[in-house]
Amino acid sequence: MKKRKDLNDVSKKKWDELAGLYESNDIAKDTLYALCQCYSRMMEAEQHMNEKGMLYKNPSGKVEASPMISISNTMQTQIKKHYETLDRYKKQPVRKNDEIEDSEPVISNELGLTDLDDFYG
Repeated sequence: MKKRKDLNDVSKKKWDELAGLYESNDIAKDTLYALCQCYSRMMEAEQHMNEKGMLYKNPSGKVEASPMISISNTMQTQIKKHYETLDRYKKQPVRKNDEIEDSEPVISNELGLTDLDDFYG
């Protein structure tokens, strides 16, 4: 799947991680693009909270929860929805030929019967 040029570095890394897992069609591509953008925004919000904390003082001096909490939670919800959409476009794994277990060669008589001793008991 061809990567869009307007992705930032975090989005590009996520794209590279996931793109090979999905079919290359417009819906999958657009959904993956949206997922990567949400992932980047979530990571930015998480980084902001790690650096500045989850609380801040508003202009009037009141301590409030960081708006980054809401941004991160919203992005996580969106990411989940995008993964659910992408599940419909997952590439099916290519199966190798089933390996045949090693077994003793089957020997038959001129009538094509095998293991007559087992048959007669």
